[in-house]
Amino acid sequence: MRGMAPAEFARWAPGAALRRLSWLVWSSTLGQVALTSGALVPRQRLAFAWRELTGHGESRSWVLKDGHRTVTLRSGGRDRDILRDIFVNQVYALPPEVQGILRRRKQPRIVDLGANIGLFGVWVLSHWPEARVHGFEPDPANLAVLDRNIADAPDGWSWSITRACAAPADGTIRFLPGRHADSRAVYDGGVTADVIELPTVDVFPHLRGVDLLKIDIEGGEWPLLTDPRFDDLAVRAIVLEYHAYNCPGPGDSAQTARRLLKGCGYAVVVTQHHPIGVGTLWAWRSPSGS
Repeated sequence: MRGMAPAEFARWAPGAALRRLSWLVWSSTLGQVALTSGALVPRQRLAFAWRELTGHGESRSWVLKDGHRTVTLRSGGRDRDILRDIFVNQVYALPPEVQGILRRRKQPRIVDLGANIGLFGVWVLSHWPEARVHGFEPDPANLAVLDRNIADAPDGWSWSITRACAAPADGTIRFLPGRHADSRAVYDGGVTADVIELPTVDVFPHLRGVDLLKIDIEGGEWPLLTDPRFDDLAVRAIVLEYHAYNCPGPGDSAQTARRLLKGCGYAVVVTQHHPIGVGTLWAWRSPSGS
């Protein structure tokens, strides 16, 4: 490096090259598959890697590493990324304040907007088996896998689903399906191919008194967060994946989400933010404030 003495460069270069090589390996598809396989029991990891590297969307059930729960995934796509994020990277690890909220409830009520194939449901019920989880998912392809994951859930789990888009009103909406985690409602006229009409459900009656609300609906969060009724809800904690798509502004998506939630009396902590405007935040109200 510029400014380094030859001897100093000789000491620095091997470590830098090794770090660079390690980054290249773990950021490759093979590296990401290997990382994800750590969520499963050891006896299935090689089979999982082979299926992920050679499969073309086929569904198969896998046993999580605790040996007591199974999850069905589609090979070679975003299901793998979500499994890794939730069960390896622990992106939904609850802040202490949210843990305290759930501990104070005998049967926490949890609503999952954008249930996808149900991996968040599996994760949260594994940690809070006494919880009651209700999800919303409109995409037919996601629902086919979600149904299998709910059917394979352990006895005693309370887990139900509404097969529609979470929205501010009942009706229908233009929807872009078949994109796995990227399926979304269409709020502009820029997309016409592959768009279908799907039902919407006014979600607000389902949110009153909820202890934890998870929102990951690819831009569909903004019509909910800007609805005047959102301020009146007694939702105690929220985990939100915000998106630049459909963001009303002013400011970027992170600033807008923080402003809207703080305006409703929530403490807000952003835990992830990507320059393209996608990120994750946690928000909660203190027990006295709820």
